[in-house]
Amino acid sequence: PIASDPISLISPTISIASLPRSRTIWAVSATSLSLLALITRFAPTSANAKAIPRPIPCPEPVTTAALLSSWNFLSVFTLERLRSRSMDATKQRLENKVSVVIGGATGFGRATIELFAEHGAKVIVIGRRAELAEQVGHEFGGKGFGCDVVEDEQVKNLVNSIMEDEGTIDVVVNYAGYQESKRIRELTPDHVQPMVEVQLIAATQVIQHFGNAMASSGGGSIISTSSLTAHNPSTGHPIYAACKRGLEYLTEIAALDYGPDQVRAVSYTHLTLPTNREV
Repeated sequence: PIASDPISLISPTISIASLPRSRTIWAVSATSLSLLALITRFAPTSANAKAIPRPIPCPEPVTTAALLSSWNFLSVFTLERLRSRSMDATKQRLENKVSVVIGGATGFGRATIELFAEHGAKVIVIGRRAELAEQVGHEFGGKGFGCDVVEDEQVKNLVNSIMEDEGTIDVVVNYAGYQESKRIRELTPDHVQPMVEVQLIAATQVIQHFGNAMASSGGGSIISTSSLTAHNPSTGHPIYAACKRGLEYLTEIAALDYGPDQVRAVSYTHLTLPTNREV
């Protein structure tokens, strides 16, 4: 593709009036993923001049590999450009913000801690393994604490401790959870109860105690992680999927409950998240 600004190729509609004269531009449409040939515009230089018809150049056949290569380039280029453009704005939003990540010592949580620290947040790592949480917290210039979020009293004490030290909590991201595949016909109470305790009851306690603290100190953001299984039923994940679907509904209610106090409650489902270690 030929263009002065590759970003313009992402637009599904390209105005011919904006194209330079005597040029043929090939563009990739983000909506159809097909190559579009735009005709050359002719402009007579005087009233007596005649426009000379010229054939529209025919491109070489486009292979699937070439098309995917162009699309991948544009996707990466666009993401990097958007990332660089939003860098300053994100730093302004996270600079010195007290950001708590539950399950932040490994996997998705650690990747989130790394990103938040990059943008100036005061990170606090929470995990069941206190020593590992402290180690990761110090690695990124923050703190770490041990806490089992299934235990309501531990969550309450954790929030009180952070509030005493920092005076506020701006962000909490909850990654606590696990998945053990079983079909409904194979379920036992020993499988169901722990799953519900971690995925739903613990998540409720996190929303409640962090929400109350944020409401009393000017607001904040509560971010819970859901799953694609909550929207795509399949055998093997009945309790996990049901809890995640319940968490999404609980989050909507929390948004209504805490919204007047400037507390945002959101849940999201991620496809992939770059990490530097196995999850």
